Amino acid sequence: WPMRILGEDGIFGDQAFRRLQLLYGLLMTAPGIPMLWMGSEFGEYEEKTLEARKLHWELLGNGHNQELFDYVASLIRLRRECNALNTSGTNMEFILEDPERQLLAFKRWEEGGCIAVVVANLADKYLGEVEVTVPADGVWHEWTHNYDCPAEGGILRDQLAESEIKVYVNTW
Repeated sequence: WPMRILGEDGIFGDQAFRRLQLLYGLLMTAPGIPMLWMGSEFGEYEEKTLEARKLHWELLGNGHNQELFDYVASLIRLRRECNALNTSGTNMEFILEDPERQLLAFKRWEEGGCIAVVVANLADKYLGEVEVTVPADGVWHEWTHNYDCPAEGGILRDQLAESEIKVYVNTW
């Protein structure tokens, strides 16, 4: 149903799928138990209802829909593997709030274990380089695009595209 809401607001194509990835990135990294409405993980567009309805599995033949499905599946794997994200505890701290740039960052952690830093561009415009304070220097693995990013002097630097979210996990 998020796809339907975006469509009703005139948001389609690449822009809609970017926003859905942002939505699911925030949902899967936030505290609590994430709830997905059936089919929304691949862009189902039918109105949400409690009545029995067939899902449009054929949507997975579209590249955007398949990519969204794979993206959500990878976030579910990350949530299972990184104890900082799979706990319902309160270990969460906002580390960057920039309303002007519509940029948000928070960290979640497990005592003595995994640390995840989530950086989200809430705007549908390219932000370019962003700097985020992280709890430790070293190599952080960016999960959504699968690459390593160094942090020096307590600062992690990276690029953020339109409506993009990145999730960095400590590798030590």
